[in-house]
Amino acid sequence: MRQKAKRKNRNVKHEGTPSSPATGKSSTKHSAVAEALREEIRNGAWEPGDRIPSEKVLAEKYGVAYMTARQAVSSLVADGTLERIARKGTYLAGGQPIFKPAGRNHFVLLVEGGKTSLDPYYLPPIVEAFGKEISSSGYELSVYGYSVEVLDRLVTKDVLVCCILLSEQDVVYAKLLRERGNQVYAINRCKFGGFVAANNVGGAEIAVNHLASLGHRRIGFVRGLPGNLDAGERRLGYVQGMMANGLRPGPEEGDHFVERCGHESAAKMLASENPPTAIFCASDLSAIGAMKAVAEAGLSVPQDISVVGFGDFPLAQYLHPGLTTIRLPIPDLGTEAARQMLAMAEGRAAADVVLPCELVVRDTTGDVAKELAKASAV
Repeated sequence: MRQKAKRKNRNVKHEGTPSSPATGKSSTKHSAVAEALREEIRNGAWEPGDRIPSEKVLAEKYGVAYMTARQAVSSLVADGTLERIARKGTYLAGGQPIFKPAGRNHFVLLVEGGKTSLDPYYLPPIVEAFGKEISSSGYELSVYGYSVEVLDRLVTKDVLVCCILLSEQDVVYAKLLRERGNQVYAINRCKFGGFVAANNVGGAEIAVNHLASLGHRRIGFVRGLPGNLDAGERRLGYVQGMMANGLRPGPEEGDHFVERCGHESAAKMLASENPPTAIFCASDLSAIGAMKAVAEAGLSVPQDISVVGFGDFPLAQYLHPGLTTIRLPIPDLGTEAARQMLAMAEGRAAADVVLPCELVVRDTTGDVAKELAKASAV
């Protein structure tokens, strides 16, 4: 049922697999690899414009996991030391953007540094879909992180720039680019230029409507990362959905999209004097954590507590029970942004596009009347 609405330094060796980004323990490992790469660059291992080894090769060289090597490379891309070229590789940056085509437009994609490796479910599919569309049209694409150095040294005024907006700080960078004369298109809502965005507000309202239709009156909400644009829109949709159904919003807990946040938030809600009968989470990952907290409280999903996520990441359908969630049009965001920018390159105006989210009903939501009946029969 569906409804519309991202060897030289031996001290780095044998460090093992990096821990989850939620713990923060992997930062030392990828920082050590990044510093080892900087040392090789200082020692002249590569010249500007040279392609560096792949992340798989670097992982083997430094004895770390692939994701740790990818985080290290992403951090150097973010500060402008390296430059990613879609379907070509990663290169040591020089004074000008590498592979800039002569006599035709060049495209740049800006995304908050490091997030493409820390979040395997959201940003990487967007970047991949965007790059595929641009490359198939015969253009070159460079991918950078946000920084003043990148904007001043690597993003020239004649390139077309797509900004993936995750926070207000990203919006500031996009606005600066537009003010200095760049053509800018955004992934996420933008007040001063064209954009493509998922309907986060509508998606959250759909989730609340679904739970309310099952008889739930007390629906808890696990918030996302403070300052994150998507998190703010999903909370707004939750509040509006509750009020539209004549319900008082709350309880609300949480400050991240990750499993730990969902687990801690749900545990706190369930331990309260008036626990919710349903929990709506701003991410599939926090929903996974919430399901664990329900089980640890001696309760069952959905017999005792219904849970809804947001994203429909690939793992959602393989959970047991399968996660009811809101499907984000993740690859479509990248594809549509690229198509709008190709129109800009041809001198046509880019449009504002809002893509619908869908409710995907699986096995983690149930009728509250049945749940209460079972509970009273025990």
